[in-house]
Amino acid sequence: MKFALASEQPVRVSMNMMPMIDVCFQLIIFFMLSLRLFSPEGDFNINMPMAAPTAAVASPDQIPIMKVRLRARADGELAAVQFGDRLLGKQSLEELHRVVATMNAELAEAATATQRQEIVDRLELLRSEVCRKVFQPLRQEVRKMVGDKAGPGAENTELELDCDYHLKYVYVMEAITAVSGYREGKEVTTLVGKIKFTPPRRL
Repeated sequence: MKFALASEQPVRVSMNMMPMIDVCFQLIIFFMLSLRLFSPEGDFNINMPMAAPTAAVASPDQIPIMKVRLRARADGELAAVQFGDRLLGKQSLEELHRVVATMNAELAEAATATQRQEIVDRLELLRSEVCRKVFQPLRQEVRKMVGDKAGPGAENTELELDCDYHLKYVYVMEAITAVSGYREGKEVTTLVGKIKFTPPRRL
């Protein structure tokens, strides 16, 4: 009886996978060729007569795009707020201009940087409060247009903001804050869901 020696290498048995792959491809081809395609249910192949084109009926809930124009003075300060064809907040604008003039006059007389910083800190808070009063009529007009419809309906409301090129950034942000929505207690009401800007106007 012959025994294998320990020094002999074990023989590896390899399997040829090519016949199995050929059979798989043949089965795939067979099922593809024998597949029957059915027409979708309810397709009766009826040619309906062409109707005359009709104008689309606008939804009564659809709100037109609101247009807001922010004009600037030569120094970049806010000159006018226009909603459609109407000017808003004329008295508040005059008050804002008086605050800005006071700030500029006091800054011109200030001798040191510390004095200038004190003037800015003191008058900037007043300026921001008056600025909110300027944009309060704009918020009221948007609320009239939207009807304070919070939730999914407000997401489709659009507003176009047209600003002069050299207008100071703070007024643009105040306008966006005024038209975006407002908070009453813990409840937040969204007024405008989409705000887009027109190309900037250069003087």
